[in-house]
Parts: sequence; C-alpha cells; structure tokens
Amino acid sequence: SRFVRRRPYADSPTGPQAEEFASGEVRVVVADVCPYGSNPKWCPGRPGDENVCGQRNHLDFDQSKLPAGIDNNFFVFEPEACSEELRSRVASKGVCSKPAWMP
Repeated sequence: SRFVRRRPYADSPTGPQAEEFASGEVRVVVADVCPYGSNPKWCPGRPGDENVCGQRNHLDFDQSKLPAGIDNNFFVFEPEACSEELRSRVASKGVCSKPAWMP
C-alpha cells in the first residue's frame, strides 16, 4: 500500500499530481470494525452507505505511526494473504472482546 497526495477535502491536489505517491510502501492488517456511534463522520451507518465525505469505505490509522505529511490521504493497495506467522498470532488470541468505546 502507498498513500497518494489526493485527500477527501476541497484543498486536495487535482489532476495527475493527485495520484502521485506521497509515501513509501506500508503494510497494513485490516480488521473489520467501524465505530459508527462514536465516529459518524467517517463510519457509514450501514454497509453500502456513504459517509459525509461520500466514501463507502475507509481505514483508520494511528496518526502517530503514519509517514510525515499523511492526513486522511487516499491510498492504493493490492490485497495479499497474511503470513502463517500472523495467522498463528491472531488465532492464539482467541475471540476479540468488544472494545470499551463501542456502543
């Protein structure tokens, strides 16, 4: 995955420069959790709905771990299977409990 310069705001770059890479390659693991109740701006209420930025999907990132200058940028990615090591680590954790911030 790589972030591009385009963002979901009016001041976002346009044209070819909007699709230029704004970061090096990053690898992410996606968990399917969206706290609509506490985050209605970004999280659609139901599958298939759009959020206030007109997007049906989004990912939340820990801002402190993102490359410098990345702030809600769009990104391009290619799905890949998780390694056996990661699968084993996830399996050993068992079932996730409901986080305190979820309604």
